[in-house]
Amino acid sequence: MPEDQLQIVESFRSRPWRTAAIVAATTISFASAAVVRRHSLRQDSIHSWAMRSSAIAHLAGTSASNWLRPRQTDAKLLAISAGQNPELFGIPTPLRPVPSADTVRSRLTQSMAMLNQLHNFNGVWLLDRQGNVLGTISSRPPPEAVRRVAMASLATDSVQISGPFPVGPQTLAVAFARRVIAAPKIGPSPLTGRLIGSVVLTSDAAPLLTEVAAWSDRTATEATSLIVRIDQSVYEITLTPDRARGVILGAWPGTLAPSSARVAFAPTHDTTATVVGSSVEFATHIDGLPWALRRRERTDVVFASVDSRLATELSTAAAIIFMIAIITIARRQTSRERKHQEIAESEVRYRLLADNATDIIVRHAPDGRVVYASPAVYSTLGYRPRQLEGRHLSELSNDDDPTTMDQILDQLRSTNGPLAIPSFVIGIQPWEIRIHA
Repeated sequence: MPEDQLQIVESFRSRPWRTAAIVAATTISFASAAVVRRHSLRQDSIHSWAMRSSAIAHLAGTSASNWLRPRQTDAKLLAISAGQNPELFGIPTPLRPVPSADTVRSRLTQSMAMLNQLHNFNGVWLLDRQGNVLGTISSRPPPEAVRRVAMASLATDSVQISGPFPVGPQTLAVAFARRVIAAPKIGPSPLTGRLIGSVVLTSDAAPLLTEVAAWSDRTATEATSLIVRIDQSVYEITLTPDRARGVILGAWPGTLAPSSARVAFAPTHDTTATVVGSSVEFATHIDGLPWALRRRERTDVVFASVDSRLATELSTAAAIIFMIAIITIARRQTSRERKHQEIAESEVRYRLLADNATDIIVRHAPDGRVVYASPAVYSTLGYRPRQLEGRHLSELSNDDDPTTMDQILDQLRSTNGPLAIPSFVIGIQPWEIRIHA
């Protein structure tokens, strides 16, 4: 490439606007990548928090099952014992007449004392198949939830669980109901195998809620609640913070419950969390129970590590990009220096040939000014090379027509290849000019 074209290319490369455009494009790309990565990190944080919430729900369900299982066993044992004494349900036997209410209360109190040695119960009821109370240690009628779970237990052989449900201004209870099948102790009887009613035990729900809440993160901003299904109603009960545990946050008919509360009816786990306003929410069903666990946490807590991770990744990416830019610039600079060196070496070879040639070799600019003249110009024309450099060829011509040299230059600009002028006079001798573009 000719020297003047190289200069044009170099001047274009060195223009400030080109550098500014590259910097602007890099900044925009980097900022766009940062926005996309920040969104990705936020989604990862939500997913990680949801998976942790799912694990907490599983552990809470395990703790709840461990708390419920022995009390279910107690209800089953009490139902078996009641089945051996059908007179407690108002059904006389040949050897045992129907006892008085005080006698039933006394016998139930004895049974409760035995059961409470291991597990604390605060209520017991004997109900017939119509839901009528036949015996209890309480002076108050049973809550409606007790009647409903007693009726539900008549249709199955397993212990039915209901609750936690309110039994007072600040008290929640869990009910355990088991149907009673008559099996008199003494001799065969027509009552044997007959469904005669159900027995219901109630226990304070506070220890259960404490067991379930034990697996929560216990951060100052976390809110965890237990969603329970009782028949076709849904209740949401606070687990954390501790000071509000047991507070009923909401109660709805099943069809009108919010979507986050209807997961108590879902048969499978949900492992997704959603951003609602300034908080992240998660709710999932607890296996084996008509319950669900709901967690809420502030977004700034869930996303606490996002900014630091993003800063680390951006710093690393910027360092890598900077290193790549340095390497690229260094390689380009090396390539540019190599090209300049090749041009310089070519110039040296050219001058070596020109300086030792017997013919005159003159290199001039497009406007006709002499840029270089070989030493042979002195022996041929009588001029020293330095006398010609910077001068126009027309200044040296003896031709009467001053426009001749301009015509030659114009013809040269429009011609590809050498141009021969046989009778052009410079200095004191006529000579032939062979001009190469």
